[in-house]
Amino acid sequence: RDINLEIGRGEFIAIVGHNGCGKSTLGKLLCRFYDPDEGYVGVEGVDIRAFELRDYRSLITAVFQDFSRYHLKARQNIGLSWHQVIPNEAGIRLAAKLGGVDGILESLPEGYDTILGTYFGHGALLSGGEWQKVAIARALARPARILLLDEPTASLDAESEAATFEMIRSMPGGLIRILITQRLAHAALADRVIVMEQGRVVEQGAHADLRRRGGRDAALAAMQG
Repeated sequence: RDINLEIGRGEFIAIVGHNGCGKSTLGKLLCRFYDPDEGYVGVEGVDIRAFELRDYRSLITAVFQDFSRYHLKARQNIGLSWHQVIPNEAGIRLAAKLGGVDGILESLPEGYDTILGTYFGHGALLSGGEWQKVAIARALARPARILLLDEPTASLDAESEAATFEMIRSMPGGLIRILITQRLAHAALADRVIVMEQGRVVEQGAHADLRRRGGRDAALAAMQG
């Protein structure tokens, strides 16, 4: 409600707030899973409803909390990120490396040709964290202008989580990175923090500046120790 927000090319922003404050809903509006009742989401001032849906969504790659686990070959799990063409071998392996899952996949009985999951009875059984790394690799394999991450490391151990966020923070070029998280330690890596409360943006700015002001961002940080 009443959100007036601009995100610049190449910017890394974090959207934070308590459960139910609207963070994930805002992310889904940006993906056009929903349309707003009032106002609009725009690209350079043009309402995204003016674009063909497939064309607009081709600009975005995302990892959500409820990511999919495809009981297919490892390479297919990553390559499914492109709806038009499967990435080449180098692209799949680079995405796996960036997602931190390359070593895991290479160690499987048939490497990247191993079926993941046990739906067909003979696939490799992955942990929740390993599946999450596959989902991150799948998102990174997709050529996009916007990377949206909704609590993307909830199942990862601390070391893997730190490596993932450092990779996201250091990604080059004009990629917009949007991180939705409850954890202020992650938000501190972003260029700008957007604080939401009851469906509204109530604060925004650099993490350090918000902490000094002592507002809601600081209160969230204090609650998390």
